[in-house]
Amino acid sequence: MGKKTTQEHYVPQRYLKLFASDVEKTKIEVFDKVKNEIRSNQPIDRVACEGGFYDINLDNIFKRNNVENPLVNDFLQKIESNFTDTYLTDFVEPLFSFIDDVVNQFLSGKLVTNQSYVTLLKNKQIKNKISYYITYQYLRTRWFRDYFLNLIYQNGKDLNTLFDGRSSDIDKLIHLNIILDYQEVQIIKNTIESGIWILGYIKGSKVFYTSDNPICVIPNVDEKPSVFSDVILATYPILPNLILMVMSPKIAKRFGFELLNNKIKEIKQDAIDYFNNQRVSGAYRTVTRDEHRHVPIY
Repeated sequence: MGKKTTQEHYVPQRYLKLFASDVEKTKIEVFDKVKNEIRSNQPIDRVACEGGFYDINLDNIFKRNNVENPLVNDFLQKIESNFTDTYLTDFVEPLFSFIDDVVNQFLSGKLVTNQSYVTLLKNKQIKNKISYYITYQYLRTRWFRDYFLNLIYQNGKDLNTLFDGRSSDIDKLIHLNIILDYQEVQIIKNTIESGIWILGYIKGSKVFYTSDNPICVIPNVDEKPSVFSDVILATYPILPNLILMVMSPKIAKRFGFELLNNKIKEIKQDAIDYFNNQRVSGAYRTVTRDEHRHVPIY
């Protein structure tokens, strides 16, 4: 009998539980874009995940490829098949605790009642950690993997100098390479960290959706597509009634939003619809929501 494939989440269950449809936080409602159907009471441990999503069969790569580049060969020898999942679980996901701090303050009513600066977001260390977390969440998803691979092949990058043909294991290895690319991670993290940060909350009955690609970005269409183009706006739902918006300083200044930096504001109904439409169009396959809202409404 073959080795059982582990379901690996590219959106952590810890995050998905914030949108759970039951009090126990084990189930969630999803809209499946592929099947065009809504499914209720779906187990959270089966959402935004794939069997062996990060696992790389190194034997397959070595058998299919005569890897002559010593740097590549050394890298392949050192990593383990489940390296990516272990790295994200052990070093990246603990950073979510800083987002938990924002959630806890919101649920206690401290953020909304102040109607002013969010002290947590003015803390440079906290903003730095959240920026790293958002960067890795953006890079780790199935949506990003497909986007990045298409970007590489459409731009005519010749990977045949290293590998003989294309396979799922090589695709995973390329994905791992960008996740571990310190320079690229720093560029994205710095872009996010230096943006205008605004927390938006819902006071009425509507909710924010999230998805298997929770970090949605609006790129500058005048720029050439890249890993993280000159982003105009990045959004990340934190709760069914709380969303983090990170805006380009240039765009924020143009529309007079720079004065909202590190503040919390109520989101208008038409803006909620816009963000939810963005979530649906930007999802890889599944969109999730919590219509029951097991969170206070202020």
